Amino acid sequence: MQKAFKVTLIPNRAQAVLINKTIGCARFVYNRFLTMRKELYSTEKKTLNYGGCSQVLTQLKKELEWLREVDKFALQNSLKNLETAYKNFFADLKKPKAKRRFGFPKFKKKQGFKQSYKTNLTNGNIQILKNYLKLPKLGWVRFHESQEITGNIINVTVTGTVTGKYIASILCETEISVHPHATENVGLDLGIKSYLVTSTNEVVDNPKHYRTQQRKLRKASKNLSRCQKDSSNRVKAKIKLLAFTNGLFIKEKTFCTNSLLVWFEKMLSFVSRTWLLVIWSRTTNSLKALWMLVGLCLLPCSNTKLDGTIELFRKLVDSIPHLKSVAAVGILILKSRI
Repeated sequence: MQKAFKVTLIPNRAQAVLINKTIGCARFVYNRFLTMRKELYSTEKKTLNYGGCSQVLTQLKKELEWLREVDKFALQNSLKNLETAYKNFFADLKKPKAKRRFGFPKFKKKQGFKQSYKTNLTNGNIQILKNYLKLPKLGWVRFHESQEITGNIINVTVTGTVTGKYIASILCETEISVHPHATENVGLDLGIKSYLVTSTNEVVDNPKHYRTQQRKLRKASKNLSRCQKDSSNRVKAKIKLLAFTNGLFIKEKTFCTNSLLVWFEKMLSFVSRTWLLVIWSRTTNSLKALWMLVGLCLLPCSNTKLDGTIELFRKLVDSIPHLKSVAAVGILILKSRI
């Protein structure tokens, strides 16, 4: 099974410059060949496939020397992405208008939210040694070792964020172990001071991500407003503010951070692997219990025993009267996932 491992790169100044050059060259190749294909079709009613574009790219690299400074796989993958965009567009034309998902390919912008390029493994050009990642043209790049990377490397996608960080997504062919099915039952009490208390007297503290993030966001906003306009410190303060707002989702005056989502997924995974039958004790937290159960049932089948999930959901609904009004929606969600 293929699995992607995301790590944060720590490049030096020369490596960061080369990463930005590679991203820019990949964007240039995509936009140039999109323009070429559009002009060719408008004048001669013909088109270029991936093979034709690849031949033109070889001649273009002889004319533009700066295209030879970057990774060749990044440029080839840009052409493959353009070919995929055309295929998705024409395949969607055969579907009803309401079910179409892809439009005509658009030009990539320098100020776009996602700036990335992809490189492939060939003849050992990508390697991992402790907390160092070897990439074509870049050499050995240090990264934060936040998880163990296992399996055979297939490709690596390097992404530049709006906050100036670089994320590497390492796609590997690896074996994922299946967790054993849970057999024990438990009762959970969702509270405020303690987020979760089990019937076995296990207490899970409330991390309070909302208050922590709100405090940091308020401080970053004050620092930005106090900086002088057109100064270098204001640029730094703006980047620091983006670091908080980039991981902040605002909907109906409710704040939810990326750290809270990651923590919540870990909690669901822990509950699903440990216990089979889960019963909530408080009716005041019925809506929270409903969505926690729905999230529990949306986990991958390898982590949760989904046989009899609807029966489990109905048992919860019968035990909490407030859930009967939304029981039908939850059962439909569960039926669509099993």
